[in-house]
Amino acid sequence: MAKIPKVIFFAGCNFVDYPIGGVLSFARNVIKVFGSKLALVGVSTDETPVGQWVQKEIDGICYHFFSIGKRNCNSARKSFVPVTLRTFCALLQHKDSILSIGIRSAFAGGGLSFVAVSNWSWDSFCGSVGGIRNPFDRPRYWYGRAFAPLWSKWRLDAMKKADVVLVRADDGEIDEYVNQTKGQVDRTHVVHFPTRVDTDIFKPECVSSVREQLSLDKDVLIIVTCGRISWVKGWDLILNTLSHLIRKRQNVKLVFVGDGEDTPKLQIEIQKRGLVDCVLITGFCNREQVAAYLNAANVFVMGSHFEGWPTAMVEALACGKPIVSTDISAASTLVIEGQNGYVVKNRDPIAFAEAIERASELTSANHVSLRLAERYALKYLARDLSQLWPVLAD
Repeated sequence: MAKIPKVIFFAGCNFVDYPIGGVLSFARNVIKVFGSKLALVGVSTDETPVGQWVQKEIDGICYHFFSIGKRNCNSARKSFVPVTLRTFCALLQHKDSILSIGIRSAFAGGGLSFVAVSNWSWDSFCGSVGGIRNPFDRPRYWYGRAFAPLWSKWRLDAMKKADVVLVRADDGEIDEYVNQTKGQVDRTHVVHFPTRVDTDIFKPECVSSVREQLSLDKDVLIIVTCGRISWVKGWDLILNTLSHLIRKRQNVKLVFVGDGEDTPKLQIEIQKRGLVDCVLITGFCNREQVAAYLNAANVFVMGSHFEGWPTAMVEALACGKPIVSTDISAASTLVIEGQNGYVVKNRDPIAFAEAIERASELTSANHVSLRLAERYALKYLARDLSQLWPVLAD
């Protein structure tokens, strides 16, 4: 067997293509930069055995890999038991087998993994979380709110145990959370650490060529939104916005890049409103396909109710696109009003539609978006992360 790495990297994904979202994007970036310095603990969507350390090749690199469970990557259906809860329980179930490899440093690449493995008595422990808010305050499941107090306690305990916590949220939200802990969490150990973007994949391409490749009309206004199709992403606001745009101009196409538990609801609404010819739902896309759809867009939109540090928005910046977004975390940092887009303070579809039309005419958007994206380029990840957690610098 190959030399044992120094760090176990935990993430609730298969490190290749499941599930689409911020956790997978972060994990893909980390393994691209640090490679075989890491042993990987995640899930499998193929025939990789569950519950034991194996050698597994990902992107040409052979890793020590431990699968805590098998997932169906072709299903976007909402299961009765949340995937996050199943993953949490699986980590606890396989604790002894995971630790049998003998590695004493851990990097948890998601909020769930961070909480689940925080009390495993590591010599050194680093965590990355997508946002600072409690996810059970506005849960996807009706019974989720009952878990909110317990989650707050577990996360606080994990925060106190970590050498450093990387948070994909703005400093104001981090300050507010630390103040709420009344000195239990050291603010110097909780660091604003934005999403990074792989500019080898997400970069400007010729719009007409990409549209031809995707069989999209070259002469329509194309609006693109990316991510899980779920109420939290505000698909209803985006669809209402499209209805207002169509009243003013007929040549509009809305593209939902992704899939999710609300896809059937979205499809029903599209049918009811007679918008079938104006809306495309792509289903799951790999990162190269996502980049293609972003490059085909006139405007990228985000209608989320809340976000940590939105991966899709940073990827849109790296493709040089103007952005129209709700007033979520990071929006005021990533969108410079009137230069590369607009932040709509209320959830008004008419105001959103007007902002999209104005954004589509911004001549400075490409330059400004690319300049902003450079701050978050993947090429700086190794330097920035190693400075914060020197275990990865060795």
